[in-house]
Amino acid sequence: MKHFLPATVLISLISQPLLAADCIDEKDVIGVTLSSESIADQKQYLSILRETNSRVIYDFQPQGITRVYLRYSEENIGYEEYFNLEEIGVEHEPSPTNVPGGWSEVSNFVSADTLESLKKTSSGTHQCLTTNTYEGVYNGETIKAVLIDNLNLPILLERRTATGGNRWEVEALEIDPQRISSISSKLDTYRTYDFADLGDHEEEAFFRNSGYLKYKLGHDRDGDHDH
Repeated sequence: MKHFLPATVLISLISQPLLAADCIDEKDVIGVTLSSESIADQKQYLSILRETNSRVIYDFQPQGITRVYLRYSEENIGYEEYFNLEEIGVEHEPSPTNVPGGWSEVSNFVSADTLESLKKTSSGTHQCLTTNTYEGVYNGETIKAVLIDNLNLPILLERRTATGGNRWEVEALEIDPQRISSISSKLDTYRTYDFADLGDHEEEAFFRNSGYLKYKLGHDRDGDHDH
């Protein structure tokens, strides 16, 4: 004899594990990890981790580069760039030219000016959090951004021009503060140099043999954003 579960029981069995696994409290979110396919079809990962309101970590993999952005004002931003394989850091003085889009671009991955130029086209949800989709053209780029507005975090950012573009989409919302602590503790052990003084440190093979320059050029080709 065949036995059938009532429809309401089936729905309950199916939906409850999904809700338990997928829903996130926005108060627990400290950042996001995005992924993008590179020109060489190698997947790139970028974790944006908000340590404080004035300190945000960008962790790039598999490049092995970590940037720590420091907010002195909305426009005046400094950053420290760390090369994990070499265990070396380079400190850049605060400047409005470091991130042309200002602190909103660092913290949200999309500058306030860019977002204001786009039109809201639809709404949705991601892990039970409300999302809005924005689309339009800004500075010659066709842009599509899907944001969790309450968190000012993207789950998708697509930029296209006549010659190419890039697409970043969510891998995971970050909810573990220990990840920030672990990265910061590791960076504290690295040797650090002031960018303006690199010419005085030819004793460091990484600078003397153009390793730093090659690292930078290779990273820039990955199209890691606007800064």
